Amino acid sequence: MAQSSRRKYLKYVLGGAAAVAAGAAIGHYLWFRPTPPKEEEKVIKIGYSSGLTGFMASFVDMERRMQELWTELVNADGGIYIKEYGRKLPVTWVLYNDMGDPERYIRNVKRMVEVDKVHVIFGSCGTFQSFAIDPVIKGWDILLCAGGAGAALIENPAEFERIYLQKDPYRDKEGRPWYEKGRQIWQEPHRYFHMEALLKVLKQVGVSDVVIWEVGTLYGIESRRNFLYLLEKYGEGIKVLSRREYPLGTMDFTSLVLEAEKLKPDAVLQFGYADDGMAAIKDMIEKDFNPKLYYQAFGCTWDAALKRFGENLEGIMYHACGSFPKPAVSRSDWGPGLRINDLYTERWNERMESANGCLTFAVCQVIGELIRRAGSLDRMAIFKEVLKTKDNPIQTVCGPMYWDLGVWPTTPGSVGQIQGVGKGPLGHDSEIVSAAFGDHAKFGLKWNESEWVSAKPLYPKPKWKR
Repeated sequence: MAQSSRRKYLKYVLGGAAAVAAGAAIGHYLWFRPTPPKEEEKVIKIGYSSGLTGFMASFVDMERRMQELWTELVNADGGIYIKEYGRKLPVTWVLYNDMGDPERYIRNVKRMVEVDKVHVIFGSCGTFQSFAIDPVIKGWDILLCAGGAGAALIENPAEFERIYLQKDPYRDKEGRPWYEKGRQIWQEPHRYFHMEALLKVLKQVGVSDVVIWEVGTLYGIESRRNFLYLLEKYGEGIKVLSRREYPLGTMDFTSLVLEAEKLKPDAVLQFGYADDGMAAIKDMIEKDFNPKLYYQAFGCTWDAALKRFGENLEGIMYHACGSFPKPAVSRSDWGPGLRINDLYTERWNERMESANGCLTFAVCQVIGELIRRAGSLDRMAIFKEVLKTKDNPIQTVCGPMYWDLGVWPTTPGSVGQIQGVGKGPLGHDSEIVSAAFGDHAKFGLKWNESEWVSAKPLYPKPKWKR
């Protein structure tokens, strides 16, 4: 073989051998190298930042008790089944104190997402906190379930009607539907539905005129805005004799009581919170001011109110969250809503707060069920399950919840009333006396009202016992 031919032959052989060797190495890497197993999570981590101290502490303490009750019930059964791992995982909480400060809340959420690697977040107590985090949470692919927070979002209630009448999802200013623009959802129905339920019971009992007291926060403003809109369109002659706004933290309602007493309204509607609500009850009793109907949002539903006012709570109406505890749709894996009420009273020997308390438990139910349905702890897999709930609502102690046209659940609003104080176990005096679901505007939503209401309204309210 000539020298040049020999060189070509060796180059061919060696080159081919090198190619074979390289191919074998690549093949070994692609086909024979074992893939490192995915590290299994040992626990399900739920993040929670709220005002553990400060002006929101009483609400947050109540939320923490409800979270603890749900967690104890879940973990007693081994946790939540995760299909990806083929076993149940227990639930644990990553807790931070934001003292009711939105900036601190945002920082805490950032840490929970980026450092603690939580799988889902239970939102801070307070509508203002949920509004503060809404633009920020868009930056992270994680589900945040707003806790004790309303979700009006729309300043003009007529726009809310348009969304439901035209079946058009709520959109942001860029035209993106709600499920594309953010990762926060609310568990409390839109304020429109709740105010519709309030108007419904006023009409049912024959109220002709009202006085309105509203706390100067988002809750008070949104409640009043939706109520007056509905009253003007569907109120059939019910008159507003007076409307007064008072600052958050007001503890003296003497002037408002004296003014209302002169006007002699059938009903006083107070859109406020727990502490100001109890202060108003105290001043009304002292002045012996007895309207036929008193709607007091949250001041009558607490154990502290029961200890302080006893039988004088009889007949006060409040902001109910769904159907808790007696109607047929109030359900959990551990029995009906009334059973959850009894488990709470057995655990802490006090009245369960029947408005935000049941909502807190319902938020936990939603989080747990979304994780179970996802079968994974992947954050986006959990969020995507929200979009499937229309055809498969999540059963909660507040009633079945699903998300369709907005970040709020498409769930009836309701009004509760204290009936039978001291005549049964703690919490058994909480009744649902009104529920509404877009009926005035003919939304056409399918529901059975009898499954959401547990008693007829007591009217007029009994006079104060002094």
